[in-house]
Amino acid sequence: MLVWGGLEVTDELEDGASYDPATDTWSSLSAAPAALGKRAKHKAVWTGTHMIIHGGLDLDFMAGHTYYDNAAAYNPANGNWNMLTSINAPLERERHTMIWTGSKLIVWGGSNGTNFSLDDGGIYDPAHTPWTPLPARPHTTRPPTRAPPPQSPGAPSHNPLPEPFLAPPPPPPPRPPPTTPPPPSLASRPLHPL
Repeated sequence: MLVWGGLEVTDELEDGASYDPATDTWSSLSAAPAALGKRAKHKAVWTGTHMIIHGGLDLDFMAGHTYYDNAAAYNPANGNWNMLTSINAPLERERHTMIWTGSKLIVWGGSNGTNFSLDDGGIYDPAHTPWTPLPARPHTTRPPTRAPPPQSPGAPSHNPLPEPFLAPPPPPPPRPPPTTPPPPSLASRPLHPL
């Protein structure tokens, strides 16, 4: 398992570690490039050979937050970091979605202090740099809410559940016949003299 960056109380971290469950030990990662800097609320994905870090921010409540648009790949096999190209990279962001498809990195959404709901992103293909911008998501409007149909006096109130939920419950199964014979009736008993 690889971890890098994050927030410790009020200060961002710029280091990382790897955990080996077989030996139950942690090892420090090599120093990241200065351009990656300390950050929190970034994203990380595993490609099968590299950990890629993207976005995030450096919290500074006095001078203002710094949001990042850069990314770097870490190779645990040799401990090397490589900054990814920033050509056509998505805008700086934090709290975004990031996935690895098996061959490409996709970044989408998030916020950056100016826009709290980004609706754009980009695709990074290591075989064909630079980034490819993703188009903005088309904005849709919700259809107007339908009012329940008018009810006549004494009619049951409108129930928005689908028809299967409104059907009456099935009748109980029939009772099985008794397994012991009924007691004989008095008329079938012989009379005994006194």
